[in-house]
Amino acid sequence: MSLFSFVKEAGDNVAGLSDSDFEARLIKHIEGVGLGTPAISARVEGDKVALRGEVNSLEEKEKLLLATGNIQGVASVED
Repeated sequence: MSLFSFVKEAGDNVAGLSDSDFEARLIKHIEGVGLGTPAISARVEGDKVALRGEVNSLEEKEKLLLATGNIQGVASVED
């Protein structure tokens, strides 16, 4: 498990992290930046997003972490 920090106020506006449909919007955001539809789930804890699931490569994992961290309101991403 690793924790990656980001600038909370920067990034794309995907809407509130506390909304119940955040995971669906996160997947749509990830698809929108060209990463396909990964087999992941997301849990929001305040301004931290915890990602779980499987990826095909380390490169894909890093891109998913960056895409998630590039959302307004996300201060950290845990893998």
